[in-house]
Amino acid sequence: NSFCTLLCVLFMARRLSLSAVSVLLISLALCVPVGAQQSSLSAVIAAKESALSTLASHAATLHRARCTSLSTCGGDAACSVPACGNSFPQSHGFACTSDFGTNAGRCGSSCPGMVRSLNTSVVRYPPGVSLSDAETQAFTCGTRSLDTDFNTQRANGNIAAWQYIGHDSGSIRIYPGAAQERTTAGCGNYDARLRPWYIAGSSGPKDIVLVIDVSGSMQNDLIAGFPNRGTRMAATIAATTALLGTLSPNDNVGVVMFSTDASVLGGASTLARATPENIASLQQQLGRVFPEGRTRFNTGFERAFNLMRATTENANCNRVVLFLTDGHAEETQAEVLANLTTWQA
Repeated sequence: NSFCTLLCVLFMARRLSLSAVSVLLISLALCVPVGAQQSSLSAVIAAKESALSTLASHAATLHRARCTSLSTCGGDAACSVPACGNSFPQSHGFACTSDFGTNAGRCGSSCPGMVRSLNTSVVRYPPGVSLSDAETQAFTCGTRSLDTDFNTQRANGNIAAWQYIGHDSGSIRIYPGAAQERTTAGCGNYDARLRPWYIAGSSGPKDIVLVIDVSGSMQNDLIAGFPNRGTRMAATIAATTALLGTLSPNDNVGVVMFSTDASVLGGASTLARATPENIASLQQQLGRVFPEGRTRFNTGFERAFNLMRATTENANCNRVVLFLTDGHAEETQAEVLANLTTWQA
């Protein structure tokens, strides 16, 4: 019998412009015998973190030299294997294997398993990203030599799990190499920037309150005269649902709804850990929100700051309030700003 835990370590390398972030995540499944001393688990974690630190250091060096790498890349084919490609050559270690389960959507009916490579990583690009963009090319070419590091860490038994490096364009290099799932319409959408691990790495753990306007005016058309485009409330709920989906258990979250008065979704008195179960519950409750009443910004902000102050678990977290409204407030801007100054003191 073994006791297993999941270790996620994030590495962040900022560009000189400070306008973007590359994040490297490695998730490690660590198992030690039941009854083992706590020091045993600590030693295993320390060894994995040391291995990751070595990998992250090389990634940072490559990131700084990414523009130089463009001159020696030798074209897309020489740089990397695209996950949404048509060729996964055996010379790069790709083979049909059932060791990772089966998925005909990724590999086709001719493969009774999945196409994987333990020698080569693949690169995924999100919709809208042009391969002619110099920064995207630089990321692709600049990180190609990480395959050597990936293989070394795996061969040494240091890191046997998935290893990712994500770019601020939404592109991502993945090891082991895996074909991207596709349909007749093309490959599935994947944007690294929307993944919880990327957001957690780029923003750090945070206490976050989403303050949403549920007043009567939110029933109006999102675009005046175009009822088929939906309502402002529907757009706000969709945005809030998407934002909640980007959070991780490293975060604490709450949702405040305001109109004439304000309340906390679910009746919470403090922020809740952003576990998958708590996020799913909040998203489900959002579907039952009905807009009515007047629009009083101060009620929403006051409840949000009270909720934040009542949460002391992560005193060193970044603290964020996100405010979603159609902008039709009863109070003047001066009144709202004066109160915000008081509540933030």
